[in-house]
Amino acid sequence: MLPIDKIIPYVQNPKAHPEAQVKKLAGAIAEFKWDQPIVVDKDMVIIKGHGRLMAAQALGIKTVPVVVADYLTPAQVKAARLSDNRVAESEWFPETLALELKALEEMDFDLGLTGFDKEELEAFLVKPLEDMPSLPSGDKSPFQKMTFTLHDEQAANVKLSLAKAMASGPFDNTGNENKPGNALARICENYLNHE
Repeated sequence: MLPIDKIIPYVQNPKAHPEAQVKKLAGAIAEFKWDQPIVVDKDMVIIKGHGRLMAAQALGIKTVPVVVADYLTPAQVKAARLSDNRVAESEWFPETLALELKALEEMDFDLGLTGFDKEELEAFLVKPLEDMPSLPSGDKSPFQKMTFTLHDEQAANVKLSLAKAMASGPFDNTGNENKPGNALARICENYLNHE
């Protein structure tokens, strides 16, 4: 733990940290505490953590966790600055993300603390399928049997999604039965809503 005023931002830091991002980082630090230290070189210049420093300053924090990477060469320091931000970039699995966000929503957790904007949350959250048909037992006439060929990874995702939908209890929050067909219809609707 070091005093925040001992840490020196890198003058040529190529990664932008807009005010909205700093606010999100500050919210995350306030909620989850420090789980990623600021990394500095032997001269106390930041390698990783410019945004976290700015968030700490916004929160009025006086001491922060720091790793002094005095074992890195000057070239490694420069490369590490770029790598830290670049390698973290990747795509989301939208269906799994929607399930995680929905679970947090049902736990009454502030979804703003996940780092997603309101518009992003609205786009990713699974919207319940309204007016799911409820047919009397034994009535098979309006049903269709469908067969799909899926890659192993795709099949695993479908099975996981169906299992999660079925595990939530016999009925969903709209009063519809949690049956595999209904769960699959919800998965498909979510896909169509995000095209």
